[in-house]
Amino acid sequence: LITMKINSGAYDEALANIDKALSLAGDDPLLLADLWLKKGAVQAMQGNYDNALPALQKTLEYDAQTADAYLLSAQIYSEQGEVLKAIEYMEHYLTIKPDDISMYALLAELHFSLGQYKEAEQAYSKFIDAQETVDPAAMYMRGVSYMQSGRYEEAIDDFTVALDDPEQGHHARFNRAVSYMQLGRFDEAEADFTLLTDAGAAIEGLSLNRGITRMSQGKMAEAAEDFTASIDKEEQTADALVNRAACRIQMQQFEEAYEDYTSYIALTGAKDTSMYYRGIALLSMQKYEEAAEDFTVFLDEVAPQMAASAEMADLPAWARNYRAAARMGSAKYEEAILDLTANIEEGSLKAISYYNRSLCYQSLGKNDLAEEDLMMSLMQEEAPPDVPKELSETNN
Repeated sequence: LITMKINSGAYDEALANIDKALSLAGDDPLLLADLWLKKGAVQAMQGNYDNALPALQKTLEYDAQTADAYLLSAQIYSEQGEVLKAIEYMEHYLTIKPDDISMYALLAELHFSLGQYKEAEQAYSKFIDAQETVDPAAMYMRGVSYMQSGRYEEAIDDFTVALDDPEQGHHARFNRAVSYMQLGRFDEAEADFTLLTDAGAAIEGLSLNRGITRMSQGKMAEAAEDFTASIDKEEQTADALVNRAACRIQMQQFEEAYEDYTSYIALTGAKDTSMYYRGIALLSMQKYEEAAEDFTVFLDEVAPQMAASAEMADLPAWARNYRAAARMGSAKYEEAILDLTANIEEGSLKAISYYNRSLCYQSLGKNDLAEEDLMMSLMQEEAPPDVPKELSETNN
């Protein structure tokens, strides 16, 4: 009778019958567990989770091996956003019902939602390994888990299988391309991004990421076109602006680079390495006062906040060198000497700093000091650093 009421949707009547049966059930734990399970299930169907969960807990008090009580509790906790609780109960369920393979996919989704990618990989693997045929959707999700864990080779393998998935095929190719990028396999990444572009895939970041792969291969003009496409679509505009600016610096399109850096700074309000690179653009445009101002902002406000890294370690010294070049361009030789002396005392860029300081002394008529610095420049063991042509010309 109870089952009939539940199946017909007469939940209130079903609950009344369950309560009556509970009053008559005596001490039979299995019967009591079954009745409490039905009560919890009906209350869950009504959306009455506050009462359903205690009923399911009562079920487990009478029979701790009632798998469906764990499963239903897991589903309720998941609905309520209590993911850790949902995982706990789902794992209990799978301990009792390890052959219910489909639930490993749900367990994997729960782990993934918490950023527990290793656990998600393991759960997806159990699900995938038990399938008689390939499940591209599951392969895709495991691939994303691998990618989030930095296991890009495994991610690429899974995304390759998932390319045939009608719903996730384009995203699988996109993520495979991103994984190629992380491994430095830029030509393969570009090929995937291009296939998606030609197919008209509507994936945010497609133009930007293809631009980055092209820039990494030295294809600056093509990369700039991709960044322009991203800007035109109003997708990740800030990143596209700063990357297009970097391309334009490399192509010696300094006015356009300056405009991009200025737009990026106005859009984001950021004071970061873009100040340094905009300074280079300004210096190359012979706008010495403005260039010196950007290098000063970089040195005073950006460099002290930069995370220590080999890539960024030399930027403050280069900023002082370029600010000195800008000050030389403005005939502010004494100020330029201060920057170059700071580099020399720090032991940074000594060859070029001695050389440029010799030029400053020469311009000030201090020929003895100029000759000493020129000799010191020639005595330095470091090879003369690569300096953009336009900057070396500024220094001469």
